[in-house]
Amino acid sequence: MPYTPHGPFVNGGAPGIDYSFLNAAETCLENAISDPAIINTGDGNITFTTGYLKRASGHTEQGGYFIAFASTAASQVGSYYYSSESRGVTPLSVTVDASQYPATNCTAPGALQLTSNGVQVFTNSSGAGSNNRVGGLVTIQY
Repeated sequence: MPYTPHGPFVNGGAPGIDYSFLNAAETCLENAISDPAIINTGDGNITFTTGYLKRASGHTEQGGYFIAFASTAASQVGSYYYSSESRGVTPLSVTVDASQYPATNCTAPGALQLTSNGVQVFTNSSGAGSNNRVGGLVTIQY
């Protein structure tokens, strides 16, 4: 069932219409319905035939991570797998920071194994320690 646009809307129309919001919502809906993986069932429901979200080029996804581990020597690895919300689209790049919890007895965080499902965030111990830790944000660019 194709979507028929109803805009453009006029700001201030009764009852309290916000034209910028409605035009953006309608554009989003029109683009989504034109995606063959998204089906309008005709009864007010939309189904995703792929079962997952695919991020478009230029989008970013951001989430948090925290790594805590013990080590008996330097260069031992602590890691966390950040599972992305997007599936089926391999990202262009990823950045990882330590903005939430600065590295303690470990190196600055890094990222490996960037795939369409997520990325491994890791750090290496600086020496023996029982509470090596680091935490921050993972930003994936599509």
